Amino acid sequence: MNRNLKIVFLIIFFLIGAIIYLNYHKERSSYFFTYFLNIKNFFQKNPSLSKKIEIKSKNNSLKIIKENILNDSEIDNFYVSKNKNLLILTSKNKIFIFNRKENIKEEIYEFKNPFEEIILPPFKNIQDILVKTNKEYNLLFLSPSIEKTISLNNFFLRALKNSNFKSLEKDPQILKIAYHPFLEYVYLIKTNLGIYSYNLLNNQIELIYFGSSSNLFVKDEYLYFIKENGIISVYSLKEKKEIKTSFYSFYNQNYSKINLFFNQKIDSNDLIVIDADQNAYYFKDIEDPSPIFVDSGVEKAFLNGNNIFVILKNNKEKNFLVKSFNPENKTSSFLDLPIDSSLIDFINQNYFVFLKDKKINLFSLLENKPQTIADDLIKNNNFFFDPSLNYLYYLTQTGLQRLILNF
Repeated sequence: MNRNLKIVFLIIFFLIGAIIYLNYHKERSSYFFTYFLNIKNFFQKNPSLSKKIEIKSKNNSLKIIKENILNDSEIDNFYVSKNKNLLILTSKNKIFIFNRKENIKEEIYEFKNPFEEIILPPFKNIQDILVKTNKEYNLLFLSPSIEKTISLNNFFLRALKNSNFKSLEKDPQILKIAYHPFLEYVYLIKTNLGIYSYNLLNNQIELIYFGSSSNLFVKDEYLYFIKENGIISVYSLKEKKEIKTSFYSFYNQNYSKINLFFNQKIDSNDLIVIDADQNAYYFKDIEDPSPIFVDSGVEKAFLNGNNIFVILKNNKEKNFLVKSFNPENKTSSFLDLPIDSSLIDFINQNYFVFLKDKKINLFSLLENKPQTIADDLIKNNNFFFDPSLNYLYYLTQTGLQRLILNF
């Protein structure tokens, strides 16, 4: 028996033994499969590569692992599901699903016209996604066993016409649709003269508020919005009633331009309201009759525990400035950081990430200085931070990358 034939018999013998072993030890089969899948991926044209980077600072050493998630130069944008296993990818008018566990990219739909926005549900198991075009909101189902897409606008307007609220609006126009935070197939819908809760499964509508209003803001099980009289309303979606209103009024403003920013820390009630003229006000509680004026010309605000930051537009330099705000002594201080794009999120109490010159930078609050943590140029300003795992996903001209931040 020659040497090559012996090798073949040894391989066959090994595979038969492995199959018998795995048949009796099924719990280990997934490890066996993953092992061979990793070998297969290594020899594929686009392997998933990992590269370790270490950034040293005075206070600690940050270790970063860089991973290539998907090589695809045609991706325009990506969206990460709540369970982080599914990524929604877009390319021109096409929408794809990328399953990270199975390493499979699959086209699920192509729209005739360009779409403006994709909204993912707040649930771990995704059944559908909302796709906003310039005309309407479409519900795109991920399961192939049911109709692929429906116009949520048409379904809601037909239900409204047959409901007890049909006399409220002669010509209702849908301005915003959002997912209900904890009920599947229930949507929060804002029209020109009302806010409704719509259950798609039973085709039932509940009126939350009648009158012109601001955009919809959801935190936990609560819905926030500014009413026609300029008062901020807090509506409990569990109790199905208004539970709080502000004593401070934003009356006679363009409500569509007012923004609310909540504290990301659990059980925090403070928030910042940026009015239509970009004046920022800090509310320790929504019922605070005298909110603290933060600054003017504010674009965005970020609250995480005691850390409060606002982004101001610097028209002279044509960039943004970051300002730290302390509500206790009502003072503000500039961080030494003019940036050309809004910061996206806090990593923890000591760091946040932002974009400058199309590169991802990490800003240390302990050292008051930024560091570039990825040399890749970010495509379409598209990146996403997952605070639960310290994963930072970002898009480049070659595809999708991920940084694992280890502190």
